[in-house]
This record gives sequence, C-alpha cells and structure tokens, in this order.
Amino acid sequence: MAAKKSAVPKDATITDITEAPSARFKDFGSAIRMSELPPLTFELCEQTFHCRPALQSRRLLQFVKEADGDSGVSAGEAIHNFMETVIVPEDVQAWKDLLDSDEYIVDVSLLGNVVTWLVEQYSGRPTPQ
Repeated sequence: MAAKKSAVPKDATITDITEAPSARFKDFGSAIRMSELPPLTFELCEQTFHCRPALQSRRLLQFVKEADGDSGVSAGEAIHNFMETVIVPEDVQAWKDLLDSDEYIVDVSLLGNVVTWLVEQYSGRPTPQ
C-alpha cells in the first residue's frame, strides 16, 4: 500500500504553514437569542403551561440519555426533571399540582405524548403520526 502524500511540502517551514490561508476554519455565526423565539405553550386538563421557547442541546441530549436507560425508575425521574426544566418556573407548581390532582388523571401515555411533543419542538424534528 502506498504511503499517503502530505498536503504540506517537505521544505515548508512552520511560518509557511501558519501564515497560509486556512481551509480549517469555519465561523458558525452566533446562536439565536431566546428573546427572538416565539413562545412555546401547551394545554392539558384545561390549563395552559408555558415552556422555555428553546432548550440548550446539552439539556436535550442529557434527557435523551437519561430516559433511554433500562430502569423505569430512572426514565421516570428523567421525565420529571425534563418537565421541570422546560416549564417556566412560574408554571412548575401548577404542573406538579396537576400531576397530584384527584380531579384529573394524567396517565403515562398522555404524559408521554406531552414529552414527545416537547422534544419534537426542541429538536425541530417532528415524528410522523
């Protein structure tokens, strides 16, 4: 097998390499400001819940990792933490009260639908219905 040819000439100096125009740089611009995003809300059991308009990718990936475990307990905790992270602080207590309500039963399937919809909104990748 032939050796790979280097793109750098053998007689090149470090100055030649560092001062040459670089194809190894990319400016990704700046991220979107939260204040520029439209609100994100959902209604459940006659209550409207306001959520953060976006979520840092690190938090979304963390949730996916935690929810993907084999333990139902850790997945349940991941969902609980996710919801308390995405719902704005002013609405978190109303969310907790709903889940403890004797009037409405939010079963696992319904909760899963809410979480799925939120993940789709944050990832920009809706799942086909």
